[in-house]
Amino acid sequence: MLQICKLNFSTKLLITSVALVMIMVSSDAQVTFRKTFGLGQRNDAFAITELLDSGFVFTGATDAGYGQNDVYVNRIDKNGNFIKHFTLGSSSIESANGITALPDSGFALCGVSNFNFLNGYDGYMVRCNANGDTIFTKAIGGTGWDFLQAVVYHQNFLYLTGYSYSPNNTNSDAWILKTDLLGNIIWQYYFDFANADDAFKAINISNANELVVGGYTTINELKYAWIKRFNLNGQDLNKNLIINYNNNNNFELTSIASDDDTAIWFTTIITDTSSSEFYSAISKFSYSNDSLNYFEFGNTTPNLSLNSISAHNNRIYAAGMTNQFGSGREDFYLFTTLNDGTQAASNTYGGTEKETAYAIHATRDGGAIVAGNATSYRPGIKSCFIVKCDAQLNSGSLSIGFEEYNKTSCIIYYGNNSINFTKPFNEPTVIQIYSYDGKLIFSQPISGFEQSISLPYQMASGIYTFKYSNSATTQSSLFIVN
Repeated sequence: MLQICKLNFSTKLLITSVALVMIMVSSDAQVTFRKTFGLGQRNDAFAITELLDSGFVFTGATDAGYGQNDVYVNRIDKNGNFIKHFTLGSSSIESANGITALPDSGFALCGVSNFNFLNGYDGYMVRCNANGDTIFTKAIGGTGWDFLQAVVYHQNFLYLTGYSYSPNNTNSDAWILKTDLLGNIIWQYYFDFANADDAFKAINISNANELVVGGYTTINELKYAWIKRFNLNGQDLNKNLIINYNNNNNFELTSIASDDDTAIWFTTIITDTSSSEFYSAISKFSYSNDSLNYFEFGNTTPNLSLNSISAHNNRIYAAGMTNQFGSGREDFYLFTTLNDGTQAASNTYGGTEKETAYAIHATRDGGAIVAGNATSYRPGIKSCFIVKCDAQLNSGSLSIGFEEYNKTSCIIYYGNNSINFTKPFNEPTVIQIYSYDGKLIFSQPISGFEQSISLPYQMASGIYTFKYSNSATTQSSLFIVN
């Protein structure tokens, strides 16, 4: 069944000049922090999730790895303290767009690689254990270009979505697949509504065990958002919805959330084709008699984008970017509403330059954590910006969280089976060396007055991370063994 809806956008406006009614939620146990992280000059955080130990892992891309652009993975504890980081990739370009927590306290991520494993750009999958050790890395795709955008875990399987040119090298088809926990494909399905379809960061599993996928398609040169539902065996339930507000707008669905089996929430970016101004909406579609009925609400503030949505305990969180209010040229924009559509809070975060939020995850403590990038703060030209909020979207003071790990104050080099550094640390220090994939391969305490450490073996060629910790600081630096 196909429904094409022209929605009345004036149904309910959530951002007006009228003072907002704040819904008070206890946040005594909610940890908050704001931190930046990064390895290279350009760092991005495109996805984030909460792990079973209440810590977090985020992923995206950095220019500090082996290739032109590599997957960046950073593991932090529940207070935002750095645990470990690593890069994944080849000599070409890799980037991660989605991540999901696993019951073993590990995680799986997905994205894209153009190392030409299969053909051109390929879908890229990685699974790591609780220590961040890689269990598998896999390229997935066909004869054309393939891109993975989002991944969710459910009952010992992974469900992924993206878009692919493999069925049709001229136009993209939406792409959905199911794999086991070793990345083996159980089934995959390509579909299209029109000439070009993109499944963009939009996959969710409802409590009714339905797989809900969303994206956008092009019809008569306009973009329409769509939602499609499957059972967990990949059977198309023929419950489709195509949405556009009016004939002058491009309507792009960016993210989906489902807190129960009664409704789908999604974020959209709407672009006025006559003025190129864009704004965003959050919409709720309620299930009724195996069809989708809707009420929608949003805001008409121009140049505001909502890129991600998350739902938990009858509360909805969304995040994106605005250049209309806030302290900088562009700022994180955060928004939360109750399940009945009552706005609870909104907030902005950023400096004097440009910040964009790409992912938000509702946390078990009743708050939310947001990931994106920032050009106002170090390290690098662009850093990963992580904001942990309470239920009212309030956060702590800013800390340049990765600056202390980003570089050492001495030069590290390898030679004659030893690690050498240009100046002593002058106090007891622990030295650690990590392999390129984040595995700890050497650890030794030293007095701090040495300028070299002998290793029990010859190091293989590659990129390594040298880390030292003492009472004054903890820092790390990349070094190369030829």
